[in-house]
Amino acid sequence: MSPRRLVKFIATGQIRNEYIIDRTGKAHNATLGGSLLYAGAALKRWGGETGLLGVISQNFPREKIEIIAQHQLDIRGIKTIPETTNTNIFYAYPNDQDPILNNPVAVYAAHQLPLPRELIDPPENGNSTSKISLDNHIFLEDIPSDYLGASAAHICPLEIPYQLQLSTLLQRGAIRTMTIQLDAAGMVPEKLDEIAVLAKDATALVTREIDLRTLFQAGTGDSWKLMERLCEYGSQYILVKNASNGYSLFERERARRYRIPDYPVNKIDPTGEMDVFCGAFLAGLHETYDALYAFSLAAVAASIKVEGTGPFFIEDSLPGLDQARVDFLRNKVIRY
Repeated sequence: MSPRRLVKFIATGQIRNEYIIDRTGKAHNATLGGSLLYAGAALKRWGGETGLLGVISQNFPREKIEIIAQHQLDIRGIKTIPETTNTNIFYAYPNDQDPILNNPVAVYAAHQLPLPRELIDPPENGNSTSKISLDNHIFLEDIPSDYLGASAAHICPLEIPYQLQLSTLLQRGAIRTMTIQLDAAGMVPEKLDEIAVLAKDATALVTREIDLRTLFQAGTGDSWKLMERLCEYGSQYILVKNASNGYSLFERERARRYRIPDYPVNKIDPTGEMDVFCGAFLAGLHETYDALYAFSLAAVAASIKVEGTGPFFIEDSLPGLDQARVDFLRNKVIRY
């Protein structure tokens, strides 16, 4: 177990066993992953001490949890539940197309790669919430007491009722800055009232343009109007992964709009890209109170992540690389 220590940040989400075929055709089997680790690693890398809040099943390899601790993430908030659950998830990336999330047998065969026996049973779809959910497993008494002294938190994509419960739970402590990445499956008109409640507690909401358009049933038109509409429910910032290139940021208080392009890199593995983006944004915002800097840092962090595989790949980037890329991208920001 990790030693007891105070944490600045809390990240909540899922831990998964990932099976990835990246854009070079290379397989990465049974690698540690999940939204919780990608966001948590980014918070630790660019912010500081980070506590993880989540659950694992009793059949999840204990040695993998110890690996997480070795990366200086606080694992005291990870609870083991007495259930056996399949946490395997599959991603394959054919060129610049959307990821393939199903039928790993055919994909491994097409790449002439041996199929891991763990994937013989169909994995869960990558857009769905894990069978291990936080709804009935994380309670106030389960959270290490010093976690409630953290000043900022990020909630990864989960079903909206669970995100609502978590946001309420975390705000009983010292949390004053909270970012929430909305779950793609919940971005439908029928869920708008719940999202509105969630937005009241969020410093920033993060989503994709395609999901934002689905939420408001707006297949075409000005995405800024949709971002402004979502911001009206109370969130200070809305951050969107654009359908074409880069990201958009809407700031409610001053009605400011920013767009930033993707940093030009060779994308090898986009798994966890948005989770790393979210973690870096929260870290940057918490440290500087400068949303534009945090926005630039988040885009840079995402660019580093996609160059390799796994949540801890970002730890191996060259010293000064992130700042050099931030300086480059800040000169590319478009203000509206």
